[in-house]
Amino acid sequence: MYKLQEQDYLYLYPLLLPSEFKLEYGERSNSERAIQMLYKRKGLIPTIDAIKRIVAKSYAISDMNVAEYIWRGTVYDYIARQRIERKQTVWNRIRIYEELYK
Repeated sequence: MYKLQEQDYLYLYPLLLPSEFKLEYGERSNSERAIQMLYKRKGLIPTIDAIKRIVAKSYAISDMNVAEYIWRGTVYDYIARQRIERKQTVWNRIRIYEELYK
């Protein structure tokens, strides 16, 4: 069975909260605390803070003719799409690994 690797956790940062890994990947995932410690060792800020920072900084460079609530909605939609795509990429990696090493 494939166990999530450091590259998987970093690939999904900050799109997936540490608490969501177990829900999504089950026993393939480390504990929430282990994931938090990995992020801390890498010098990354907490996931929720990272998302807030991305949204805030993206608004700072947005088109000033676009209302803030519209811009934020657009950014959150993009984040949601990226989250789905990246989770699927990791699931594809898991399937390939598990098919090769049955």
